[in-house]
Amino acid sequence: MLSDDEKNRIVERVQFENALRKEVIESHESKKFAWLENKLTLLVIGALLTGVFVPTFQYTQKLWDVKRQNQFNNLTFTLNAMRDCLREFTYLTALSAEARQRAEPLFKHTKLTKAEYESFEHDYIELQKRRCDQNAKVISLMSYFRDNQEIALPFEQNYSTALSDYLQRIDQAVVLKACAAGLNVCGVQGHVEIDLQKTLGNLDVDLARLNAAHRDVAAKMREQIGRKEDEGIKFGL
Repeated sequence: MLSDDEKNRIVERVQFENALRKEVIESHESKKFAWLENKLTLLVIGALLTGVFVPTFQYTQKLWDVKRQNQFNNLTFTLNAMRDCLREFTYLTALSAEARQRAEPLFKHTKLTKAEYESFEHDYIELQKRRCDQNAKVISLMSYFRDNQEIALPFEQNYSTALSDYLQRIDQAVVLKACAAGLNVCGVQGHVEIDLQKTLGNLDVDLARLNAAHRDVAAKMREQIGRKEDEGIKFGL
């Protein structure tokens, strides 16, 4: 059995070993980060931060800002062009209403005069010129739609055909009205009154077809404009 002196010596030895071990560990840790206390090291680190890392970060941030601004400008320009296309398309359709309003009073006349007929034909030719110009505007702006073929095909195959048929039907009705009044504008004389009534009846059919084609194309335009507007939400558009 150990005496009290032996026990005390063992305790002192253990305490000494623990203190020595702690001192060695602290010395090792302090040496690990001692280089941070060196003024030259700190000077080099500061130079790296201010001369390399900070300018690189600023340059990268500037590139990102420029890229984001370009995306914003491109999106705004494209979205405005798409909206312009829809507006110009509406103006194009309005020409059909203008032609009908111009011809409607002539249909109600008991007898159409030569001056009235020639005035209408002059206005009709001018309207067709404006129609060509307006049609070109719509087609040029249509290229800004992402899925432009989804719009271009029904526009060309359905809408343009329906508009052309409707305007020609109006002109045909006016010509028949002039023929019925005895004006020498018909190539072949026939049942003019019967043909006139049939042509006037077909106007409403052609108008319904034109309106349906217009709604279809306009709906496709609005759908793609809506998708583009969703893209602009992140820019606050």
